[in-house]
Amino acid sequence: IVRKASNLSKQSHILAANVDLALLVVTMARPETSTTFIDRFLASAEAYRVPTALVFNKMDDLSEEERERADYLMAIYSNIGYTCYAVSALNGDGIDALTRDMQGRICLLAGHSGVGKSTLLNRLVPEAHAKTAQVSEAHGTGMHTTTFSELFDLPGEGGGSVIDIPGIKGFGTFNMEREEVAHFFRDIFKLSANCRFGNCTHTHEPGCAVLEALENHQLAPTRYASYLSVVFKIAGPLRGAVNVHSWCEHKVETAGPPFRGIHLTDAVSQVAVPRGGHRQGGGESRGASPKSPRSHAERAVGQAEGWDAEAGAG
Repeated sequence: IVRKASNLSKQSHILAANVDLALLVVTMARPETSTTFIDRFLASAEAYRVPTALVFNKMDDLSEEERERADYLMAIYSNIGYTCYAVSALNGDGIDALTRDMQGRICLLAGHSGVGKSTLLNRLVPEAHAKTAQVSEAHGTGMHTTTFSELFDLPGEGGGSVIDIPGIKGFGTFNMEREEVAHFFRDIFKLSANCRFGNCTHTHEPGCAVLEALENHQLAPTRYASYLSVVFKIAGPLRGAVNVHSWCEHKVETAGPPFRGIHLTDAVSQVAVPRGGHRQGGGESRGASPKSPRSHAERAVGQAEGWDAEAGAG
Protein backbone atom coordinates (compact mmCIF):
# COMPACT_ATOMS: atom_id res chain seq x y z
CA ILE A 1 0.00 0.00 0.00
CA VAL A 2 1.58 3.25 -1.18
CA ARG A 3 0.55 6.88 -0.74
CA LYS A 4 2.10 10.20 -1.69
CA ALA A 5 4.51 11.42 0.98
CA SER A 6 2.92 13.91 3.36
CA ASN A 7 5.83 16.38 3.14
CA LEU A 8 4.53 17.71 -0.22
CA SER A 9 7.36 16.06 -2.11
CA LYS A 10 6.86 13.76 -5.06
CA GLN A 11 8.23 10.83 -3.09
CA SER A 12 6.11 7.87 -2.09
CA HIS A 13 5.41 6.59 1.39
CA ILE A 14 5.10 2.80 1.57
CA LEU A 15 2.73 1.93 4.41
CA ALA A 16 3.23 -1.83 4.18
CA ALA A 17 4.34 -4.54 1.73
CA ASN A 18 3.58 -8.23 1.17
CA VAL A 19 0.02 -7.71 2.42
CA ASP A 20 -2.72 -10.30 1.82
CA LEU A 21 -5.55 -8.11 3.11
CA ALA A 22 -5.76 -4.39 3.89
CA LEU A 23 -8.30 -3.47 6.55
CA LEU A 24 -9.31 0.19 6.51
CA VAL A 25 -10.87 1.12 9.85
CA VAL A 26 -13.44 3.92 9.49
CA THR A 27 -15.83 5.72 11.83
CA MET A 28 -18.92 7.81 11.22
CA ALA A 29 -18.17 10.26 14.02
CA ARG A 30 -15.63 11.13 16.68
CA PRO A 31 -13.69 11.30 14.36
CA GLU A 32 -15.48 11.09 11.02
CA THR A 33 -13.79 9.34 8.10
CA SER A 34 -14.59 11.12 4.84
CA THR A 35 -15.64 9.21 1.75
CA THR A 36 -12.79 10.91 -0.12
CA PHE A 37 -10.24 9.30 2.20
CA ILE A 38 -11.94 5.90 1.90
CA ASP A 39 -12.09 6.02 -1.88
CA ARG A 40 -8.50 7.18 -2.32
CA PHE A 41 -7.29 4.35 -0.10
CA LEU A 42 -9.38 1.84 -2.07
CA ALA A 43 -8.12 3.20 -5.39
CA SER A 44 -4.49 2.85 -4.29
CA ALA A 45 -5.14 -0.69 -3.08
CA GLU A 46 -6.72 -1.51 -6.46
CA ALA A 47 -3.68 -0.06 -8.25
CA TYR A 48 -1.36 -2.40 -6.35
CA ARG A 49 -3.85 -5.30 -6.41
CA VAL A 50 -4.21 -5.58 -2.65
CA PRO A 51 -7.55 -7.03 -1.49
CA THR A 52 -9.24 -4.55 0.86
CA ALA A 53 -12.12 -4.62 3.33
CA LEU A 54 -13.74 -1.86 5.36
CA VAL A 55 -14.12 -2.11 9.13
CA PHE A 56 -16.83 0.24 10.43
CA ASN A 57 -15.85 0.65 14.07
CA LYS A 58 -17.58 2.24 17.09
CA MET A 59 -20.98 1.06 15.91
CA ASP A 60 -22.07 1.02 19.56
CA ASP A 61 -21.46 4.78 19.84
CA LEU A 62 -23.62 6.05 16.98
CA SER A 63 -26.79 8.09 17.01
CA GLU A 64 -29.71 6.97 14.89
CA GLU A 65 -28.74 9.37 12.11
CA GLU A 66 -25.09 8.29 12.24
CA ARG A 67 -26.12 4.63 12.12
CA GLU A 68 -28.23 5.39 9.07
CA ARG A 69 -25.24 6.96 7.34
CA ALA A 70 -23.11 3.93 8.22
CA ASP A 71 -25.70 1.58 6.73
CA TYR A 72 -25.84 3.80 3.63
CA LEU A 73 -22.08 3.62 3.10
CA MET A 74 -21.90 -0.10 3.82
CA ALA A 75 -24.59 -0.66 1.19
CA ILE A 76 -22.58 1.37 -1.34
CA TYR A 77 -19.31 -0.49 -0.78
CA SER A 78 -20.88 -3.93 -0.42
CA ASN A 79 -22.61 -3.48 -3.79
CA ILE A 80 -19.29 -2.51 -5.38
CA GLY A 81 -17.75 -5.72 -4.04
CA TYR A 82 -15.94 -4.72 -0.86
CA THR A 83 -16.52 -6.70 2.32
CA CYS A 84 -17.76 -4.49 5.16
CA TYR A 85 -17.61 -5.35 8.86
CA ALA A 86 -19.75 -3.52 11.43
CA VAL A 87 -17.88 -3.87 14.72
CA SER A 88 -17.32 -2.44 18.14
CA ALA A 89 -13.75 -2.97 19.24
CA LEU A 90 -14.72 -1.80 22.71
CA ASN A 91 -17.33 -4.46 23.47
CA GLY A 92 -16.39 -7.09 20.87
CA ASP A 93 -19.47 -6.92 18.64
CA GLY A 94 -18.79 -8.26 15.15
CA ILE A 95 -15.20 -9.24 15.93
CA ASP A 96 -15.67 -12.98 15.36
CA ALA A 97 -16.44 -12.62 11.64
CA LEU A 98 -13.46 -10.30 11.19
CA THR A 99 -11.09 -12.62 13.07
CA ARG A 100 -12.24 -15.60 11.03
CA ASP A 101 -11.46 -13.85 7.72
CA MET A 102 -8.03 -12.75 8.95
CA GLN A 103 -6.82 -16.28 9.71
CA GLY A 104 -3.77 -17.37 7.72
CA ARG A 105 -3.28 -13.93 6.13
CA ILE A 106 -0.95 -10.97 6.59
CA CYS A 107 -3.33 -8.11 7.31
CA LEU A 108 -2.75 -4.36 7.42
CA LEU A 109 -4.68 -2.26 9.95
CA ALA A 110 -4.98 1.32 8.65
CA GLY A 111 -7.07 4.42 9.28
CA HIS A 112 -7.16 7.86 10.88
CA SER A 113 -5.91 8.40 14.41
CA GLY A 114 -8.82 7.97 16.79
CA VAL A 115 -10.85 5.41 14.82
CA GLY A 116 -9.99 2.69 17.36
CA LYS A 117 -7.17 0.78 15.64
CA SER A 118 -5.27 0.23 18.87
CA THR A 119 -8.40 -0.92 20.71
CA LEU A 120 -9.18 -3.23 17.80
CA LEU A 121 -5.62 -4.56 17.84
CA ASN A 122 -5.92 -5.35 21.55
CA ARG A 123 -9.15 -7.20 20.83
CA LEU A 124 -7.53 -9.20 18.00
CA VAL A 125 -4.20 -9.76 19.78
CA PRO A 126 -4.64 -9.44 23.57
CA GLU A 127 -0.88 -9.72 24.09
CA ALA A 128 -0.26 -6.59 22.01
CA HIS A 129 -1.06 -4.24 24.92
CA ALA A 130 -1.30 -1.33 22.48
CA LYS A 131 -1.61 2.08 24.08
CA THR A 132 -5.00 3.77 23.62
CA ALA A 133 -6.22 7.33 24.17
CA GLN A 134 -9.45 9.29 24.13
CA VAL A 135 -10.43 11.36 21.11
CA SER A 136 -9.75 15.07 21.64
CA GLU A 137 -12.95 16.77 22.79
CA ALA A 138 -11.71 20.13 21.55
CA HIS A 139 -11.00 19.04 17.97
CA GLY A 140 -12.90 15.76 17.61
CA THR A 141 -9.76 14.06 16.31
CA GLY A 142 -7.60 11.24 17.55
CA MET A 143 -4.20 11.57 19.16
CA HIS A 144 -1.23 9.53 17.92
CA THR A 145 -0.70 6.58 20.23
CA THR A 146 1.02 4.37 17.63
CA THR A 147 4.34 5.91 16.61
CA PHE A 148 5.89 3.10 14.54
CA SER A 149 4.75 0.12 12.48
CA GLU A 150 4.76 -3.29 14.11
CA LEU A 151 3.71 -6.80 13.12
CA PHE A 152 1.84 -9.09 15.54
CA ASP A 153 1.01 -12.77 15.20
CA LEU A 154 -2.68 -13.59 15.41
CA PRO A 155 -3.65 -16.12 18.10
CA GLY A 156 -5.29 -19.40 17.16
CA GLU A 157 -4.49 -22.40 15.02
CA GLY A 158 -5.19 -20.61 11.74
CA GLY A 159 -2.14 -18.41 12.07
CA GLY A 160 -1.78 -15.12 10.28
CA SER A 161 -0.54 -11.73 11.40
CA VAL A 162 -1.58 -8.10 11.58
CA ILE A 163 0.51 -5.01 10.80
CA ASP A 164 -0.34 -2.01 12.96
CA ILE A 165 0.75 1.37 11.56
CA PRO A 166 0.46 4.96 12.86
CA GLY A 167 -2.72 6.86 12.09
CA ILE A 168 -2.99 8.38 8.61
CA LYS A 169 -4.19 11.97 8.41
CA GLY A 170 -4.48 12.23 4.64
CA PHE A 171 -4.13 9.91 1.68
CA GLY A 172 -2.72 11.19 -1.60
CA THR A 173 -2.64 8.77 -4.51
CA PHE A 174 0.79 8.14 -6.01
CA ASN A 175 2.09 7.22 -9.46
CA MET A 176 -1.31 7.23 -11.23
CA GLU A 177 -1.96 8.58 -14.70
CA ARG A 178 -5.15 10.50 -15.29
CA GLU A 179 -6.30 8.07 -17.97
CA GLU A 180 -6.10 5.09 -15.64
CA VAL A 181 -7.82 6.52 -12.55
CA ALA A 182 -11.21 5.12 -13.60
CA HIS A 183 -9.64 1.64 -13.71
CA PHE A 184 -9.16 1.80 -9.93
CA PHE A 185 -12.79 2.67 -9.17
CA ARG A 186 -14.54 -0.67 -9.63
CA ASP A 187 -18.02 0.73 -10.21
CA ILE A 188 -16.90 3.45 -12.63
CA PHE A 189 -14.64 1.04 -14.53
CA LYS A 190 -17.52 -1.40 -15.01
CA LEU A 191 -19.81 1.35 -16.29
CA SER A 192 -17.14 2.82 -18.59
CA ALA A 193 -17.28 -0.24 -20.81
CA ASN A 194 -20.48 1.19 -22.28
CA CYS A 195 -19.16 4.73 -22.93
CA ARG A 196 -19.34 5.90 -26.55
CA PHE A 197 -15.67 6.96 -26.58
CA GLY A 198 -12.79 4.78 -25.46
CA ASN A 199 -10.91 7.76 -23.99
CA CYS A 200 -13.94 9.17 -22.16
CA THR A 201 -13.01 11.22 -19.08
CA HIS A 202 -16.53 10.84 -17.61
CA THR A 203 -16.90 14.57 -17.07
CA HIS A 204 -18.73 16.03 -20.07
CA GLU A 205 -18.66 13.68 -23.07
CA PRO A 206 -21.87 12.70 -24.89
CA GLY A 207 -22.73 9.03 -24.60
CA CYS A 208 -20.90 8.66 -21.28
CA ALA A 209 -22.32 5.65 -19.43
CA VAL A 210 -20.88 6.88 -16.12
CA LEU A 211 -22.74 10.21 -16.32
CA GLU A 212 -25.88 8.39 -17.40
CA ALA A 213 -25.65 6.12 -14.36
CA LEU A 214 -25.15 9.19 -12.20
CA GLU A 215 -28.30 10.78 -13.63
CA ASN A 216 -30.26 7.55 -13.09
CA HIS A 217 -29.10 7.16 -9.46
CA GLN A 218 -27.16 3.99 -10.28
CA LEU A 219 -23.79 5.46 -9.27
CA ALA A 220 -23.21 6.86 -5.79
CA PRO A 221 -22.46 10.61 -5.94
CA THR A 222 -19.80 10.16 -3.26
CA ARG A 223 -17.88 7.80 -5.51
CA TYR A 224 -18.07 10.12 -8.51
CA ALA A 225 -16.92 13.08 -6.42
CA SER A 226 -13.95 11.05 -5.17
CA TYR A 227 -13.08 10.05 -8.73
CA LEU A 228 -13.00 13.72 -9.74
CA SER A 229 -10.83 14.62 -6.76
CA VAL A 230 -8.17 12.10 -7.81
CA VAL A 231 -8.29 13.14 -11.48
CA PHE A 232 -7.91 16.84 -10.67
CA LYS A 233 -5.17 16.16 -8.13
CA ILE A 234 -3.15 14.44 -10.84
CA ALA A 235 -3.77 16.65 -13.87
CA GLY A 236 -5.30 19.81 -12.40
CA PRO A 237 -8.87 20.99 -12.98
CA LEU A 238 -10.29 20.71 -16.46
CA ARG A 239 -10.33 23.80 -18.63
CA GLY A 240 -12.84 26.32 -17.33
CA ALA A 241 -13.05 24.90 -13.82
CA VAL A 242 -14.97 26.81 -11.16
CA ASN A 243 -14.89 26.71 -7.39
CA VAL A 244 -18.08 25.16 -6.02
CA HIS A 245 -16.96 24.52 -2.46
CA SER A 246 -19.67 26.71 -0.93
CA TRP A 247 -22.34 25.38 -3.28
CA CYS A 248 -21.59 21.77 -2.32
CA GLU A 249 -21.39 22.62 1.36
CA HIS A 250 -24.88 24.14 1.19
CA LYS A 251 -26.21 21.13 -0.73
CA VAL A 252 -24.86 18.68 1.83
CA GLU A 253 -26.31 20.69 4.69
CA THR A 254 -29.79 20.84 3.16
CA ALA A 255 -29.90 17.23 2.01
CA GLY A 256 -31.92 14.79 4.08
CA PRO A 257 -30.60 11.66 5.80
CA PRO A 258 -28.69 9.50 5.17
CA PHE A 259 -26.68 11.93 3.04
CA ARG A 260 -26.51 14.78 5.54
CA GLY A 261 -23.17 14.79 7.30
CA ILE A 262 -21.23 12.91 4.62
CA HIS A 263 -18.38 15.21 3.61
CA LEU A 264 -17.94 15.72 -0.11
CA THR A 265 -16.73 19.30 -0.23
CA ASP A 266 -13.05 18.43 -0.10
CA ALA A 267 -13.55 16.16 -3.09
CA VAL A 268 -15.31 18.61 -5.39
CA SER A 269 -13.76 21.97 -4.57
CA GLN A 270 -13.06 22.26 -8.29
CA VAL A 271 -15.23 20.73 -11.01
CA ALA A 272 -15.62 21.08 -14.73
CA VAL A 273 -18.00 23.45 -16.47
CA PRO A 274 -20.12 21.71 -19.15
CA ARG A 275 -19.07 22.16 -22.75
CA GLY A 276 -19.94 25.62 -24.02
CA GLY A 277 -19.43 27.43 -20.71
CA HIS A 278 -16.33 29.24 -19.50
CA ARG A 279 -15.16 30.95 -16.38
CA GLN A 280 -16.27 34.48 -15.65
CA GLY A 281 -16.10 36.84 -12.70
CA GLY A 282 -17.85 35.47 -9.63
CA GLY A 283 -17.32 31.86 -10.70
CA GLU A 284 -20.49 31.51 -12.81
CA SER A 285 -20.39 30.04 -16.30
CA ARG A 286 -21.91 32.04 -19.14
CA GLY A 287 -25.56 31.26 -19.71
CA ALA A 288 -25.94 29.30 -16.47
CA SER A 289 -28.53 30.24 -13.89
CA PRO A 290 -27.13 30.56 -10.33
CA LYS A 291 -29.84 28.14 -9.23
CA SER A 292 -28.97 25.43 -11.74
CA PRO A 293 -26.09 22.93 -11.40
CA ARG A 294 -23.04 23.98 -13.40
CA SER A 295 -21.60 20.51 -13.84
CA HIS A 296 -22.17 16.82 -13.47
CA ALA A 297 -20.22 16.88 -10.19
CA GLU A 298 -22.61 19.45 -8.72
CA ARG A 299 -25.55 17.49 -10.04
CA ALA A 300 -24.10 14.42 -8.31
CA VAL A 301 -24.16 16.17 -4.97
CA GLY A 302 -27.66 17.46 -5.60
CA GLN A 303 -28.98 13.98 -6.38
CA ALA A 304 -27.40 12.24 -3.42
CA GLU A 305 -30.58 12.05 -1.39
CA GLY A 306 -32.29 10.38 -4.36
CA TRP A 307 -29.63 7.76 -4.99
CA ASP A 308 -30.69 4.22 -4.23
CA ALA A 309 -27.93 2.08 -2.73
CA GLU A 310 -29.64 -1.10 -3.87
CA ALA A 311 -30.11 0.19 -7.43
CA GLY A 312 -26.41 0.96 -7.49
CA ALA A 313 -25.69 -2.75 -7.49
CA GLY A 314 -26.85 -2.99 -11.08
